Amino acid sequence: MKLYFFRHGPALSRAEWGGPDEQRPLSDDGAEITRAVSRRIAGMGLSIDTILASPYVRAWDTGTILAEVLGRPDLLVSERALEPARFTRAALEDALAPYAGSAGVVLIGHEPSMSAVISGLIGGGTLALKKAGLARVDLHPGTPLAGELRWLFPPKML
Repeated sequence: MKLYFFRHGPALSRAEWGGPDEQRPLSDDGAEITRAVSRRIAGMGLSIDTILASPYVRAWDTGTILAEVLGRPDLLVSERALEPARFTRAALEDALAPYAGSAGVVLIGHEPSMSAVISGLIGGGTLALKKAGLARVDLHPGTPLAGELRWLFPPKML
């Protein structure tokens, strides 16, 4: 299975947003950047069976934009395991269980947990997944949740 880690697009800063963090939306520029990156993802011809997104507004909206650009709104599923305080390697394993036969799953979430989970999957190392950045990890079949980092793209490359 290929896992595509897509960090949510740029959101309003906490200073600009006075509400609860889980309701903090993408900024106008963030929505434009997310749409541009989503068009690039669509052009890559990836095999995507499911899009799992944190229910936090900025992540959910990133997933909505990606699903729209792909022409597949049916692929988008809310997944609480991707919330910032919940996302761990063990939480990922549980979240992926229903999708065991999938070729590719997009995971839309937050930092620093996404980079930490990627690092755990690939056996260590430090990386930073920028806002609207995309990483691919290919899971090793028949082993506990482990894989190989195939690429990591900052949004400017996309």
